[in-house]
Amino acid sequence: MKNIIFFCFLLFQLTAFGQSNTAYNGLNTFLGSDFFTKFEEVRKNVEDKVIQVKLKEHQYDDDDIDILIDSYTASAKYYNRILEGLKYDLLNKRKRKEMIKFPNGYVSNLQDKLEKANEYYANTFEEEYFNITGNTGAIPINLLTDIIKYVKVSIEIVKAIKAEVKRFNEELMNKNLLAPYQFRTWEEIE
Repeated sequence: MKNIIFFCFLLFQLTAFGQSNTAYNGLNTFLGSDFFTKFEEVRKNVEDKVIQVKLKEHQYDDDDIDILIDSYTASAKYYNRILEGLKYDLLNKRKRKEMIKFPNGYVSNLQDKLEKANEYYANTFEEEYFNITGNTGAIPINLLTDIIKYVKVSIEIVKAIKAEVKRFNEELMNKNLLAPYQFRTWEEIE
């Protein structure tokens, strides 16, 4: 009897591990797409501007630093909302079905959000960065066009791994989607 219980427990654990492993494989495929590579490059490019300001912080007025902090924070939140929305859509069964059934509509919507985030960045942090430092805060245009272009590819990956996507959960998405790709706060950037 003990052997049967042990065998059932072991079988359950192996099944759970296999499902979890499949979810990780699907998520890794999704996160390994060019979209996330370019999104991370955009984030690092913007965060490099913050580092440049921090290195020369003593050269700027406190009011100017406050303006930069506020404009960076607003831009970072805008980009982070896109990631949070993507996470929500992947975890929400109805939204996930829409994404898979009507990928072109979803892609257009996500591309539009990215374009608006890029515009917002240009009109806030980029502009203030230039006004205060005299240096350009522009994100290289090829990064912006690439990130928008690769949205379609990433949604095609979601379609291809739709069985694995069903196994995604809040913890998995927070750890693997939000934590590594979100824009950090001003204070976190060193």
